[in-house]
Amino acid sequence: AAVSGDPVRKPEPQPEPEPAKSKEHDFWWETLSDPQVRQILEINSETDRRELTAALCGLGEIARQQMMGPMGLTLYQAAVLFGSLYQRLGRATFNQIFGTPGNGPAVANFATRLKQKGVGSRTDIRLIARTVEGVMATKG
Repeated sequence: AAVSGDPVRKPEPQPEPEPAKSKEHDFWWETLSDPQVRQILEINSETDRRELTAALCGLGEIARQQMMGPMGLTLYQAAVLFGSLYQRLGRATFNQIFGTPGNGPAVANFATRLKQKGVGSRTDIRLIARTVEGVMATKG
């Protein structure tokens, strides 16, 4: 069996973020390109946008099921909500709570507190950012 070409031709290395270059990645990237979203989240560089896109692509099922679906959030609302959380909590804590596998009780508690503040599909994205700040300031 002639496999002469195989030892020379190495498979192309797949960088870690490459699987994230999905439709979801594109949706979050475009959402974070929105001028109002960029202003609210103070996204001043492509690096900031890449970091937030990666964080949003890393949302776990618990966060999606407890927060995005039941609240009926648009991508813009979800981007501001989770982007604000990411900025307040930092990468490690954000991923621990809202990533995979996530912290179900913490996510449920946070979702309940947001709903009590009236966050839903009709909430202005500026108000979502302020509500996240308020809820984070009054842990309980």
